Amino acid sequence: VYDTVDETDGSHIKIINNQTFIVHNARGYLPQKVVHFVMNLHTLPRVFYLSRHGQSEYNLLGKIGGDAGLTDAGHEYARRLADFAHNVIGMEVEKDEETGEEKRIPCPARLWTSTLRRTKETAALIKKERISTFKWDNGDQVDW
Repeated sequence: VYDTVDETDGSHIKIINNQTFIVHNARGYLPQKVVHFVMNLHTLPRVFYLSRHGQSEYNLLGKIGGDAGLTDAGHEYARRLADFAHNVIGMEVEKDEETGEEKRIPCPARLWTSTLRRTKETAALIKKERISTFKWDNGDQVDW
């Protein structure tokens, strides 16, 4: 189901016919990187996935922000996200022309995350065989 968004819906990017981009309230390093990424997507069909971090200790307490670690539910989300990344995002199906047999082979993908503890913990279980991770210096020290 598609619902239009307006200024009351928080940060968002409207893309109209792959030609017009309306960016609303995208502030900060990672949101700007996402805007840059989306605006530079090729016009050929491509799939990209966005995910929030798993539930953090602060989420459980109703707090916003901070640098808390994941709860048990957050770790379970991270485990399931890693399975999805490995089995769906990080694999493609190739069909053998002669036998008609399908085989799954690793395909390249990119993983972007902020430097917050909860996001690093969420991404930690994702196998990085063909999924490249990006590290940037936004004033925080990142240790993968």
